[in-house]
Amino acid sequence: MRWPDRVTSCFLRTPGARAEHLVEVTDQGEHVLLRVGAQAPLSWVGRYAAERGWSGLDWGVGLPGTIGGATVNNAGAHGTELKDALIEVVVYDDSSEIVRYGNDWLDPSYRMTRLKREPRPRSMTVIESIFRLPKGDQAELVALADDHARFRKRTQPTGACAGSTFANPPNDFAGRLLEEAGLKGYRIGGAQFSPKHANWIVNTGGATAVDIRSLIAHAREAIWDRYEIDLRPEVEELGEP
Repeated sequence: MRWPDRVTSCFLRTPGARAEHLVEVTDQGEHVLLRVGAQAPLSWVGRYAAERGWSGLDWGVGLPGTIGGATVNNAGAHGTELKDALIEVVVYDDSSEIVRYGNDWLDPSYRMTRLKREPRPRSMTVIESIFRLPKGDQAELVALADDHARFRKRTQPTGACAGSTFANPPNDFAGRLLEEAGLKGYRIGGAQFSPKHANWIVNTGGATAVDIRSLIAHAREAIWDRYEIDLRPEVEELGEP
């Protein structure tokens, strides 16, 4: 269908809009369908669902980023991925069409989807994601979400960072490899592998895109030389080098 003249306000970020304006809920008995605008913060949506007794997104509490980005990347944590709850995605394509696709169309795998594999500039933009969430025990889900938040506060940096830098290689952890290779705390310019978690790059002040790109390239070369493992970045570059 063509882009409508009027779009439901809950999926548009407008001045004064709150995060709850970006969700719509349909009760299906033992499940709910949660329709979420791409701009909704992932952490907020995870908390929103847990506080209402809906399971499947609690792992996102405390993680940076938005639902749209998490959908493109098939984000995940604690043994769960977005694809486990996602049933449909709505995209706006370069022919000015709004199209709804099922989860299988995304062809999701570990930190990868059909959308992420597309070369830039991409022909499609996520505008909504639809999840089917089982109903569970509200108190247990809130406690689980709180555990996730505490874990992240204890083990991961806050402030100016973009989350996990590299996807974990098979049967290992990128953070472990980086730390073992002596890169925890290593910096180029204002960009640094966090002293708290080696797989997170933080801006210590004045970091440039060149600093971050150089730090990623240095780490990939170091890990390849030491282990013959090619670390795949989770973060994406925008614009020209």
